[in-house]
Amino acid sequence: MRKVRLWIESHNYCLVLLYFFFYLAVFTLEEEFVRPVFTIHCPLDDLIPFNSMFVIPYFGWFILVPSVIGYFMFKSKDEFLDLCFMLFTGMTICLAIYAVFPNGINLREMVTGHDICSRIVVLLRQMDTATNVCPSIHVFATLGIMTAVLRSPLFARKRLLKAFIVLLSVLICMSTVFLKQHSVVDVFCGIALTFIMYHLTYNCNWRRRAVKTPIRAIL
Repeated sequence: MRKVRLWIESHNYCLVLLYFFFYLAVFTLEEEFVRPVFTIHCPLDDLIPFNSMFVIPYFGWFILVPSVIGYFMFKSKDEFLDLCFMLFTGMTICLAIYAVFPNGINLREMVTGHDICSRIVVLLRQMDTATNVCPSIHVFATLGIMTAVLRSPLFARKRLLKAFIVLLSVLICMSTVFLKQHSVVDVFCGIALTFIMYHLTYNCNWRRRAVKTPIRAIL
Protein backbone atom coordinates (compact mmCIF):
# COMPACT_ATOMS: atom_id res chain seq x y z
CA MET A 1 0.00 0.00 0.00
CA ARG A 2 2.87 2.36 0.72
CA LYS A 3 4.23 1.89 -2.79
CA VAL A 4 0.81 2.61 -4.24
CA ARG A 5 0.49 5.77 -2.11
CA LEU A 6 3.94 6.96 -3.15
CA TRP A 7 3.17 6.27 -6.81
CA ILE A 8 -0.05 8.28 -6.61
CA GLU A 9 1.75 11.14 -4.90
CA SER A 10 4.32 11.27 -7.69
CA HIS A 11 1.64 10.83 -10.38
CA ASN A 12 -1.07 13.04 -8.94
CA TYR A 13 -2.59 13.58 -12.38
CA CYS A 14 -4.23 10.16 -12.09
CA LEU A 15 -6.54 11.66 -9.44
CA VAL A 16 -8.70 13.00 -12.28
CA LEU A 17 -10.14 9.48 -12.37
CA LEU A 18 -12.08 10.44 -9.24
CA TYR A 19 -14.46 12.01 -11.76
CA PHE A 20 -16.00 8.56 -12.18
CA PHE A 21 -17.48 8.79 -8.68
CA PHE A 22 -19.24 12.00 -9.69
CA TYR A 23 -20.37 10.51 -12.98
CA LEU A 24 -21.73 7.31 -11.46
CA ALA A 25 -23.54 9.24 -8.71
CA VAL A 26 -25.24 11.65 -11.11
CA PHE A 27 -26.04 8.98 -13.71
CA THR A 28 -27.59 6.76 -11.03
CA LEU A 29 -29.72 9.63 -9.75
CA GLU A 30 -30.90 10.45 -13.27
CA GLU A 31 -31.72 6.80 -13.95
CA GLU A 32 -33.75 6.72 -10.75
CA PHE A 33 -35.55 10.06 -10.82
CA VAL A 34 -35.51 11.52 -14.35
CA ARG A 35 -38.47 10.37 -16.40
CA PRO A 36 -38.31 10.72 -20.19
CA VAL A 37 -40.35 13.50 -21.74
CA PHE A 38 -39.10 13.01 -25.28
CA THR A 39 -39.07 9.66 -27.11
CA ILE A 40 -36.14 9.22 -29.50
CA HIS A 41 -37.01 7.36 -32.67
CA CYS A 42 -36.39 7.34 -36.42
CA PRO A 43 -37.67 5.06 -39.23
CA LEU A 44 -34.29 3.36 -39.54
CA ASP A 45 -34.70 1.98 -36.02
CA ASP A 46 -37.58 -0.19 -37.21
CA LEU A 47 -35.46 -1.73 -39.99
CA ILE A 48 -32.69 -2.91 -37.67
CA PRO A 49 -33.37 -6.41 -36.30
CA PHE A 50 -32.68 -7.35 -32.70
CA ASN A 51 -29.65 -9.62 -32.37
CA SER A 52 -28.64 -10.86 -28.94
CA MET A 53 -25.14 -11.82 -30.17
CA PHE A 54 -24.20 -8.16 -30.14
CA VAL A 55 -24.21 -8.27 -26.36
CA ILE A 56 -20.64 -9.61 -26.66
CA PRO A 57 -19.10 -6.48 -28.22
CA TYR A 58 -21.48 -4.33 -26.14
CA PHE A 59 -19.79 -5.53 -22.98
CA GLY A 60 -16.44 -5.17 -24.71
CA TRP A 61 -16.91 -1.46 -23.92
CA PHE A 62 -16.26 -2.18 -20.25
CA ILE A 63 -12.88 -3.65 -21.15
CA LEU A 64 -11.84 -1.26 -23.92
CA VAL A 65 -12.46 2.02 -22.12
CA PRO A 66 -10.65 1.35 -18.80
CA SER A 67 -7.85 -0.55 -20.56
CA VAL A 68 -6.94 2.33 -22.86
CA ILE A 69 -7.33 4.94 -20.13
CA GLY A 70 -5.09 2.86 -17.87
CA TYR A 71 -2.52 2.36 -20.63
CA PHE A 72 -2.21 6.09 -21.25
CA MET A 73 -2.10 6.76 -17.50
CA PHE A 74 1.05 4.67 -17.16
CA LYS A 75 2.64 5.50 -20.52
CA SER A 76 1.90 9.16 -21.31
CA LYS A 77 0.71 11.85 -18.91
CA ASP A 78 -0.19 14.31 -21.68
CA GLU A 79 -2.17 11.81 -23.74
CA PHE A 80 -3.87 10.55 -20.59
CA LEU A 81 -4.99 14.05 -19.62
CA ASP A 82 -6.12 14.85 -23.16
CA LEU A 83 -8.21 11.69 -23.25
CA CYS A 84 -9.69 12.34 -19.81
CA PHE A 85 -10.55 15.92 -20.74
CA MET A 86 -12.30 14.75 -23.89
CA LEU A 87 -14.20 11.90 -22.24
CA PHE A 88 -15.12 13.54 -18.95
CA THR A 89 -16.21 16.84 -20.48
CA GLY A 90 -18.32 15.01 -23.06
CA MET A 91 -19.85 12.72 -20.45
CA THR A 92 -20.73 15.74 -18.30
CA ILE A 93 -22.40 17.35 -21.31
CA CYS A 94 -24.45 14.17 -21.76
CA LEU A 95 -25.53 14.23 -18.12
CA ALA A 96 -26.59 17.86 -18.48
CA ILE A 97 -28.59 17.05 -21.63
CA TYR A 98 -30.35 14.18 -19.86
CA ALA A 99 -31.35 16.59 -17.07
CA VAL A 100 -32.72 19.40 -19.27
CA PHE A 101 -33.89 17.24 -22.18
CA PRO A 102 -35.16 14.04 -20.52
CA ASN A 103 -35.32 11.40 -23.21
CA GLY A 104 -35.78 7.70 -23.71
CA ILE A 105 -36.59 5.02 -26.27
CA ASN A 106 -39.50 2.69 -26.85
CA LEU A 107 -37.76 0.10 -28.98
CA ARG A 108 -37.33 -2.84 -26.65
CA GLU A 109 -39.44 -5.89 -27.29
CA MET A 110 -39.58 -8.94 -25.05
CA VAL A 111 -36.54 -11.18 -25.39
CA THR A 112 -37.83 -14.64 -26.26
CA GLY A 113 -34.57 -16.54 -26.73
CA HIS A 114 -33.16 -18.81 -24.06
CA ASP A 115 -29.51 -18.83 -25.15
CA ILE A 116 -26.81 -17.33 -22.96
CA CYS A 117 -26.66 -14.08 -24.94
CA SER A 118 -30.42 -13.54 -24.64
CA ARG A 119 -30.25 -14.12 -20.90
CA ILE A 120 -27.45 -11.57 -20.58
CA VAL A 121 -29.53 -9.04 -22.53
CA VAL A 122 -32.40 -9.54 -20.07
CA LEU A 123 -30.02 -8.83 -17.19
CA LEU A 124 -28.59 -5.83 -19.04
CA ARG A 125 -32.04 -4.30 -19.46
CA GLN A 126 -32.75 -4.75 -15.78
CA MET A 127 -29.64 -2.72 -14.95
CA ASP A 128 -29.82 -0.20 -17.80
CA THR A 129 -33.22 1.39 -18.32
CA ALA A 130 -34.48 2.79 -21.61
CA THR A 131 -33.93 6.35 -20.40
CA ASN A 132 -31.10 8.87 -20.74
CA VAL A 133 -30.08 7.64 -24.16
CA CYS A 134 -29.35 10.66 -26.38
CA PRO A 135 -26.50 11.28 -26.95
CA SER A 136 -25.20 7.76 -26.42
CA ILE A 137 -22.35 7.79 -23.90
CA HIS A 138 -21.56 4.24 -25.02
CA VAL A 139 -20.90 5.51 -28.56
CA PHE A 140 -19.24 8.77 -27.56
CA ALA A 141 -16.76 7.15 -25.16
CA THR A 142 -15.96 4.36 -27.62
CA LEU A 143 -15.15 6.77 -30.44
CA GLY A 144 -13.22 9.02 -28.07
CA ILE A 145 -11.04 6.07 -27.10
CA MET A 146 -10.63 5.03 -30.74
CA THR A 147 -9.56 8.49 -31.93
CA ALA A 148 -7.07 8.83 -29.06
CA VAL A 149 -5.51 5.48 -30.02
CA LEU A 150 -5.35 6.32 -33.72
CA ARG A 151 -3.54 9.61 -33.14
CA SER A 152 -1.19 8.37 -30.44
CA PRO A 153 2.52 7.85 -31.22
CA LEU A 154 2.44 5.01 -28.69
CA PHE A 155 0.36 2.98 -31.14
CA ALA A 156 2.21 4.06 -34.29
CA ARG A 157 3.80 0.64 -34.88
CA LYS A 158 1.00 -1.44 -33.38
CA ARG A 159 -1.04 -1.79 -36.53
CA LEU A 160 -2.77 -5.03 -35.63
CA LEU A 161 -3.77 -3.67 -32.23
CA LYS A 162 -5.08 -0.47 -33.79
CA ALA A 163 -7.04 -2.47 -36.36
CA PHE A 164 -8.53 -4.59 -33.56
CA ILE A 165 -9.53 -1.51 -31.57
CA VAL A 166 -11.15 0.06 -34.63
CA LEU A 167 -13.06 -3.15 -35.37
CA LEU A 168 -14.17 -3.52 -31.76
CA SER A 169 -15.21 0.14 -31.66
CA VAL A 170 -17.38 -0.26 -34.75
CA LEU A 171 -18.98 -3.41 -33.33
CA ILE A 172 -19.65 -1.67 -30.00
CA CYS A 173 -21.40 1.21 -31.78
CA MET A 174 -23.41 -1.25 -33.87
CA SER A 175 -24.34 -3.25 -30.78
CA THR A 176 -26.19 -0.30 -29.27
CA VAL A 177 -28.80 -0.40 -32.04
CA PHE A 178 -28.89 -4.16 -32.63
CA LEU A 179 -29.61 -4.69 -28.93
CA LYS A 180 -32.22 -1.91 -29.03
CA GLN A 181 -30.34 -0.08 -26.31
CA HIS A 182 -30.29 3.05 -28.43
CA SER A 183 -31.87 4.68 -31.43
CA VAL A 184 -29.82 5.49 -34.52
CA VAL A 185 -30.40 9.12 -33.51
CA ASP A 186 -28.52 8.50 -30.26
CA VAL A 187 -25.61 7.04 -32.22
CA PHE A 188 -25.34 10.01 -34.58
CA CYS A 189 -25.57 12.45 -31.67
CA GLY A 190 -22.78 10.51 -29.95
CA ILE A 191 -20.69 10.76 -33.12
CA ALA A 192 -21.36 14.51 -33.35
CA LEU A 193 -20.32 15.01 -29.73
CA THR A 194 -17.10 13.10 -30.44
CA PHE A 195 -16.24 15.48 -33.29
CA ILE A 196 -16.91 18.50 -31.08
CA MET A 197 -14.90 17.22 -28.14
CA TYR A 198 -12.04 16.07 -30.39
CA HIS A 199 -11.75 19.61 -31.77
CA LEU A 200 -11.90 21.19 -28.31
CA THR A 201 -9.33 18.76 -26.95
CA TYR A 202 -6.71 18.67 -29.66
CA ASN A 203 -7.17 21.94 -31.54
CA CYS A 204 -8.14 24.53 -28.90
CA ASN A 205 -5.32 24.24 -26.31
CA TRP A 206 -7.59 23.47 -23.36
CA ARG A 207 -4.60 23.45 -21.01
CA ARG A 208 -4.09 27.20 -21.43
CA ARG A 209 -7.53 27.77 -19.93
CA ALA A 210 -7.16 25.00 -17.36
CA VAL A 211 -4.08 26.59 -15.76
CA LYS A 212 -6.42 29.20 -14.30
CA THR A 213 -8.47 26.53 -12.53
CA PRO A 214 -7.84 24.33 -9.46
CA ILE A 215 -6.67 21.43 -11.68
CA ARG A 216 -3.54 23.37 -12.75
CA ALA A 217 -1.47 21.42 -10.21
CA ILE A 218 -1.82 18.17 -12.16
CA LEU A 219 -1.09 19.53 -15.64
